[in-house]
Amino acid sequence: GVYKFIDTIICCSHFMKSKLDTNPIFRDKTVVIHNFIDKTSGTTQFEKKDYVLYFGRFSREKGVQTLIDVCKSLPHISFVFAGNEAI
Repeated sequence: GVYKFIDTIICCSHFMKSKLDTNPIFRDKTVVIHNFIDKTSGTTQFEKKDYVLYFGRFSREKGVQTLIDVCKSLPHISFVFAGNEAI
């Protein structure tokens, strides 16, 4: 019932729009606006580094403690953690 109050759904790609358009409720409400990052601007060069990235919530059910144990057993590999603490 609340979908009738939605005027427009902004999709970041034509693929996402095509998925939402399969629902007749959304079909006439979707528009595509791509992310507005200018890939040509900026000349910063980054050095490629090998590492393992964990990106997510720091909580027991995600297995973060297991990953920390792996970090300790592989000191020659860099690990980067990014995320929020469990609530």
